[in-house]
Formats: sequence, structure tokens, C-alpha cells
Amino acid sequence: MDDLDRVRLGEEYDMEPVPVDAEAIRRFAQAIGETNPLYLDPEAACQGPHGGLIASPTFFLVCYPPKEYWGSRFPEPGYFLGGLNCDFFQPIRPGDILSGRGKITDIYEKTGRGGKMLFIIHQLRYANQRGEQVAEVQMSWVKQLDVGGES
Repeated sequence: MDDLDRVRLGEEYDMEPVPVDAEAIRRFAQAIGETNPLYLDPEAACQGPHGGLIASPTFFLVCYPPKEYWGSRFPEPGYFLGGLNCDFFQPIRPGDILSGRGKITDIYEKTGRGGKMLFIIHQLRYANQRGEQVAEVQMSWVKQLDVGGES
């Protein structure tokens, strides 16, 4: 758990604010293969339910935890994303400044048919510059500690 040793259960941290512009929204949509004109075409988006261009709901992923919190890198090699639960509250728009706050809410081991695994539950909240919550996310990171009982 080299880098994980730096993480403190329940300790909150702030993520650097990220200014949002139409170009960043478009690039993110293209990067994830999104074709919805609400995220790509400002003219078409004006006719949509939000009255203008908005970001794909998962755009919040552009905010990262600071390296000082995680150490040099996290997840370390061997971790995989075991689950993701997202609630979305407000659309992200050009001109917004997206900020986030996160914390580790639980760390536990569990033994299953495949052996012992480590689970890290990470909660993230994202807001815009007006303090309006845009998303809340819970991620489960998993690392296989042994395979079939072998270390």
C-alpha cells in the first residue's frame, strides 16, 4: 500500500478549480465518443432543454485530487475501478468554474473465491462557482491482495 499509506480515512481535500469553456466541453465529448449535439453543437444546443451548450455529465472527471493527498500516483498498479455511482444535479456549462472536494470514506479487506481483496471507497462532490452541486460520486477501488489464497 505504498502510496496509500499517506491517505487518511475521512480526511477531506480540495481539488484545483477547473475553468470550463466550450472547447473543453467539445474535446471531452469527442474523447469519450459522445455524439449528442447538446455537448458538441452550440447552435443545436440552444434549441435543447438547457438553452445552450452543456458538458457531458461525466465532465467532472477533469478535476483530479492533488498529488499531495495521494502520493506520487493512485491508484497504484494492480487497482481497478470496482464500481461507480454518480448522482447529477446541475448541468456544467461554458463559463463555469468546476471545483471538487473528496475523501476516503472506507477501507476494508474482503475474502472471496478469488482470494483476499482490498476495497477503497472514495466519495467526491463537485460544485460550480455559484456553489451549486453538480455531481456526487462514489468510487470503489479494488486491489487483489492474493490469488486463490496465495500471497
